Amino acid sequence: MAVEHTFKYLRSTSKGVEERHETRKITRSTAIKFHCLDCAGGVTTEVKLCNITTCPLWVFRPYQKND
Repeated sequence: MAVEHTFKYLRSTSKGVEERHETRKITRSTAIKFHCLDCAGGVTTEVKLCNITTCPLWVFRPYQKND
């Protein structure tokens, strides 16, 4: 099941920096991945090492399998 999510980000242009919005359908696992990366400052290693076991998404966090 996919849900719609609006991403907000800054983009550099020749006229400066502008705020952009983009809406996409994403899966539940992708939403969890984005949440964990946002919480960990965008660093996948920090998501692996996360020790906030009180987070309801902790058991679902990505990057736990050895690749």
